[in-house]
Amino acid sequence: MKHKLVLSFLGLTILGVAALGTFDKQVWAKTTNSPMTSLITEISQKFGLNQADVQSVFDEHRNQMHERMQVELLERLSELVNEGKITETQKQLLLDKHKEMVVQRESDRQNWQTKTAEERKALMQTKHQELVNWAEVNGIDLKYLFHFGPHHGPKDVPEL
Repeated sequence: MKHKLVLSFLGLTILGVAALGTFDKQVWAKTTNSPMTSLITEISQKFGLNQADVQSVFDEHRNQMHERMQVELLERLSELVNEGKITETQKQLLLDKHKEMVVQRESDRQNWQTKTAEERKALMQTKHQELVNWAEVNGIDLKYLFHFGPHHGPKDVPEL
């Protein structure tokens, strides 16, 4: 029973943190660890749990969320193909680009932490323009490139 309560608390905590975005980006940018590290440490200490076990729960939850988002992306792109808004080839290009961006984001994570806010903004603008250029070359409307998910559907591209 105690573990169910702890796991429920962990789940609610993760959702709350994700929903509210309570982590200070400045602090996160200056640390080499994930912003969740301190939360995991606090939870493990407060409830007398093994920190590795708490970390495992967080990692498992994150992986499940990523898997669910990938399925939702695939379903949405398939829907767009069925509606005739993109081709099967464009769908595959979008899936490949998404995977590429995930890998790139992970490899850039350490590098971004050493950048100033201005440098990060400039890099984001450069990456944004590269993505816009990629979409144009592949004949993909930008509204199908950004904001996939069950809560938003394709939208116009936000300005940076």
